[in-house]
Amino acid sequence: MSGFFSKTNVAILLSSTILFTGCSSDDGGTSINTAPATIDATNAEAIGKAAGEAIQIADATNGLPTSVVTSSTGLTEIDTLFINAANTAMDNVVNLPAAYAGDVSSITCSSGTASISMTDAYTGPVDITMTYNNCILMGTSITATGTFAMHWNDISDPNAGFNFTYTNFTVIDPDNGTTVTMNMTMDCPTGYLSCTFSSDFTGTDGTTHRVSNFSFSGDATFGFNGTATFSHGTYGSVSITATNITYGSCGTYPDGGTIAFSSTDGSSGTIIFNADCSVSGTWNDGISSGSF
Repeated sequence: MSGFFSKTNVAILLSSTILFTGCSSDDGGTSINTAPATIDATNAEAIGKAAGEAIQIADATNGLPTSVVTSSTGLTEIDTLFINAANTAMDNVVNLPAAYAGDVSSITCSSGTASISMTDAYTGPVDITMTYNNCILMGTSITATGTFAMHWNDISDPNAGFNFTYTNFTVIDPDNGTTVTMNMTMDCPTGYLSCTFSSDFTGTDGTTHRVSNFSFSGDATFGFNGTATFSHGTYGSVSITATNITYGSCGTYPDGGTIAFSSTDGSSGTIIFNADCSVSGTWNDGISSGSF
């Protein structure tokens, strides 16, 4: 197994400076309603408020190591960090059986534990799973707890597609004093330039939602702007556009800014978040319209 990454151009990918478009969540693996939502008087406020939570969840760039966007790769900085840790572990299990599962704490963590499970192949499908428990990654100050899994459709050809999944994965970064928990999937069906991200999270309403295909700029203080697909666990999927969304005084909900949301069935809505934590907005179901 050792060194099979060197038979691909993956190592080149991993040395790039790349973007982290992260996410935070606490309920991975739950089935999400991704059918087009029908926005109307009964659900417009609920969809808008949950979408307000999703923006901060999608943009975890202030909670994990960040870098600049490049046009050369769709991978993230956090992906690189943990792929490199997995690669180090694999490089050090040479002379072990072709398929290996075992402890790699001494070569992966300066404290805490880590284990790896992997299948062996120079071509074709390969699965690699790393499990961390309070592991301070070697050479960093970052502590990881949770499961990180990689699947390569063909390890000899990244353009054949791959995906990475973080399950209940908590990262503590003492350099910026933040803790982020991820249930995130990055799917790259035709290689690293095709990557899309999705994250499931449990909203304040107790429902599990999903945010995906997100692109946001800004921060919680000065405002987030951008777009995403938001799937409300009960009502379905909408496209959202955020304008100057800020956080700080209203917990997981914004305390300023607006979100416009629309469904492919032609219904739409808007929501305005106020500093006193109240909201107002409008809806249009394609036949009638109103406000809340």
